[in-house]
Amino acid sequence: MNSYPFFEVEKQVEQQSAILYLNRPEKLNAMNWPSWRDLPLVVTDLEKDPDIRVVVIAGRGKSFSVGIDAFEFFMTNQDTLAGATPEFS
Repeated sequence: MNSYPFFEVEKQVEQQSAILYLNRPEKLNAMNWPSWRDLPLVVTDLEKDPDIRVVVIAGRGKSFSVGIDAFEFFMTNQDTLAGATPEFS
């Protein structure tokens, strides 16, 4: 299985299951770009694994997830959100 920055997978072969952890507890598992980018990839990896029949999704730390990381989103997309200033010659 590949490695993903936002996710951690714990296989439990005896139970034919895996726990997919949201693993950013210092930010209360707030979802950032790596979480959105890698979710389809980690799910595909889990679907292809013949030892896994069930996946439980859980969050590390105090929270499952507080949702989107709004601060990172706005800081990353400031120019887009502010709108482009047209330049006139």
